[in-house]
Amino acid sequence: MKKISLFLLAALFSLSVYSQSSEIKLHPWSIGLSVGDHFFMGPLDPESLAPWYAPGCAQLYGKYMFNKTWGIMLKGEYNIILHQGSKDTHIAGATLEAIADLGNATNFSNWTRIFGLYAHGGIGADVMWKKGIEMEHCIFKNADEMITLTIGLTPYFKINEHWAVNIDYSYRLHFKQNRYYNMDISNDYPLGAGYMRTLSVGIS
Repeated sequence: MKKISLFLLAALFSLSVYSQSSEIKLHPWSIGLSVGDHFFMGPLDPESLAPWYAPGCAQLYGKYMFNKTWGIMLKGEYNIILHQGSKDTHIAGATLEAIADLGNATNFSNWTRIFGLYAHGGIGADVMWKKGIEMEHCIFKNADEMITLTIGLTPYFKINEHWAVNIDYSYRLHFKQNRYYNMDISNDYPLGAGYMRTLSVGIS
């Protein structure tokens, strides 16, 4: 036990020294891919959801940092909501978001050179569809078309100047959402509001 404790202390000390002495500067342009799942979403009828688990969220994005603190990101996202004994719900969309590197903005990067934290937020649009459900007055056939606002936090670990591993937590707020996420029930929330949280792990 004592040997394990000494080993962990040595590893932490080595990581600290490395993070202080080895500054890794990420390239301003980057493309990333992440997978995860959605949770705490509504309006939704939970009784129709499938009892098994499967990853339900995939994200693809391109990012450009103007300087050490501020940047912009174009993100595409796909979600699938699995139902028991019925067709699944599909959601696809894109957002344009501003990025702030909180690590650099708060001088957190003076303490560690390999860990960081992004905050991001922006606006976009999503479409939601389910086989067998018909929608009227829509651009995409039988799709519920929604306006999307999103905010999120992304801790990241820099591997080198080209690669980083990240964990993203995002909150998406939908407007003009005409159906529940099951799509079998009309949405009577004010302004046709809906919300969804996602947690994903990726590399960029």
